[in-house]
Amino acid sequence: MEESEIKFLRSPATNLYGYPVFRYVLQCLELHPEDRVLDAGCGIGIMDFTAGKEVKKITGIDISEPAVNFLKRKYPGKNGNFHAVNITEEIPEELKGQFDKVVCIDVLEHVKGPDKAMRFIIKAMAEKGMSVITFPINTVNHGNTLTREDAEKLAAQIPLQYEIIFLEEKDNFLSYIFRMVRKLFKAYNTDNFEETLSYKVFVKYAGNIPLQFFLLILRLPLVILSKFTGNNLRKTQNNPTRCTIIIKNT
Repeated sequence: MEESEIKFLRSPATNLYGYPVFRYVLQCLELHPEDRVLDAGCGIGIMDFTAGKEVKKITGIDISEPAVNFLKRKYPGKNGNFHAVNITEEIPEELKGQFDKVVCIDVLEHVKGPDKAMRFIIKAMAEKGMSVITFPINTVNHGNTLTREDAEKLAAQIPLQYEIIFLEEKDNFLSYIFRMVRKLFKAYNTDNFEETLSYKVFVKYAGNIPLQFFLLILRLPLVILSKFTGNNLRKTQNNPTRCTIIIKNT
């Protein structure tokens, strides 16, 4: 098992389907021990648990107060700060220009006004800072449908150096399992965080030690199995299903 996979399992709410995306984002970020990191739209903290111990400070913000409260209770380190913040509104003064790295994973497709969220992220970047923003496109299976044209328009508004990368996500064993679970339990197809499977299992029953131990045991063989299904992210210019925008404040 790779070191990155072990780190990924630190989160009590690890989303195995999303592992290739998180791994790709971490590779893009190139985190350093002195980095101050902002996780914009942190949810229940997969990135925070995964990368938090590797950096000087990690701040998670999300519109969901239950998610933020969960992180405040469960994040194990002293270098984490978590706040209920709407990234489509004006950025709080205390967050402006404070972060060496900003990450935003699968958030823009959920917000009303992704251009406002993009401006928020840019304002949070410190001098010589870097942001990695990734979101699905051309798909109706996750949040609102953003197109390649939408992604290009968002990128065109960025006043800093940027790179836009289009990716194709190939189905593998884990993505198939994830889709089946989502259909059965309506795990993510809701705007109410308290109604999601993630909340019910990882927040509401976070104190249920036997259940959490069972979930950990269940995740281990799936991570190992995922090694044999390959990385399902590939760069493409034809029919992309994901867009990643890397911004540098040079």
